[in-house]
Amino acid sequence: SSNGFMETNVSTEQRYHRFLELLAEIDTLKNLGALLGWDQQVWLPQAAHSERGAQASLISQWAHARFTSAMMEDLLGALTDASEELSADGVVNVRETKRNYDREKRLSPKLVAEMSEAFSRGYEVWLVAKQDADFKRFAPCLKRNVELQLEAAQCYGFDGEPYDALLE
Repeated sequence: SSNGFMETNVSTEQRYHRFLELLAEIDTLKNLGALLGWDQQVWLPQAAHSERGAQASLISQWAHARFTSAMMEDLLGALTDASEELSADGVVNVRETKRNYDREKRLSPKLVAEMSEAFSRGYEVWLVAKQDADFKRFAPCLKRNVELQLEAAQCYGFDGEPYDALLE
């Protein structure tokens, strides 16, 4: 790999440190997305909601791309192989991140973007529909969000109901 962390002269401790840095970067992107969502709900003028949906979608795409990157895959593989050199907490961090990585890798960047944008758009429409007691206005957005969640469930795979795949 060309990221420098898979060379044989890089220690497991250095790889684990880079793994934690990468997780922190991803967490920062997700926190930015949450801040955008909070701002949309609390302060954002109505006219700016559709631009906010595009912003939230882009942040979601970036976080997904970082989390499902080749670097993350390489680090998870190397750290899993060297788990005997990690602390108990480190082993759990790697194992759970690998589980989440395997799950998120099943979602396309396009689906991640569509889900984020549909959620934002749905919130925008819901605000007006709620105020006017007009569920019919919100129904298409709700339908679209449910369709996207069902698509995500298909990507994740499930044995029983699609809902089961979304419980994580």
